[in-house]
Amino acid sequence: QWTTPVGAQDDDLASSQNTHGPDWRFGFDGLVIDMHTSTEVQSTELYHHGEQPARPGYTLAEVVMLIRSTVPNQRVLGLQLLEALVQRASSDLRAGTERFPSAVAVLDAVMDPGLRIPLLLRCALDDSHVSVIRAAVRAVQALLVDEQDSASRLVLAHEFEGWRRC
Repeated sequence: QWTTPVGAQDDDLASSQNTHGPDWRFGFDGLVIDMHTSTEVQSTELYHHGEQPARPGYTLAEVVMLIRSTVPNQRVLGLQLLEALVQRASSDLRAGTERFPSAVAVLDAVMDPGLRIPLLLRCALDDSHVSVIRAAVRAVQALLVDEQDSASRLVLAHEFEGWRRC
């Protein structure tokens, strides 16, 4: 079954099973992938064995599954995806850029109590792998710190590097 081609029936089955968060699919750049207008995305994005393997990108529920993974590299990938989409939404909000979905809708979805993303970020800060901790710090930073505030960025970077040297 793992080697057979994926098809539309997989998408139909998975769309009925999505229980938490919207079904927007995010690319590695933090942008929502529009499957109706983009044909080049389908050949360049990473496909996976998530809820809808025939569609590129990740839903917030799939990002949460990556963050909860037992494999450290998958946790890092989930945290990096979360960081990218939060940074993109924050910069769109600050610049007044209009996209679908709106930046406010994306940030509200990230804070959806059903996804429990703040709790997952807190747990990731206690991880035993430095790469996961680093990705978690960057994701928390994306949620809490304005990227234009360079003083805050420098303090966070200095604190983390100081901890790492100990």
